[in-house]
Amino acid sequence: MGFLAVVTVLFATLTTEITDRTFRFYFGPGFWTREFPLEDIRSVEVVQNSVLHGWGIRYIFDGWLYNVSGLQAVRLDIGGEETIRVGTDEPEALKEALNQVVRQ
Repeated sequence: MGFLAVVTVLFATLTTEITDRTFRFYFGPGFWTREFPLEDIRSVEVVQNSVLHGWGIRYIFDGWLYNVSGLQAVRLDIGGEETIRVGTDEPEALKEALNQVVRQ
């Protein structure tokens, strides 16, 4: 029961942050942080995940998925080498925010 409580706290939320140089996201209180320089982001698009993709951190057919709920995500091509999907309740807003800073 304690293990389940810890996992719930660690993966209950997914926070995204955009600074003048990086895009960063993390689960819960800072667990499992990923950070990418904005200059490495080649493309940003809104995608719909399948229920079969599931939630959490997992490798899917086109890259890594980071998601805590729902089926909406933003797909990022990072430097032509890596593709990630970041789940969000506001995919259009995240896409627009990223496109504004990536274009600069």
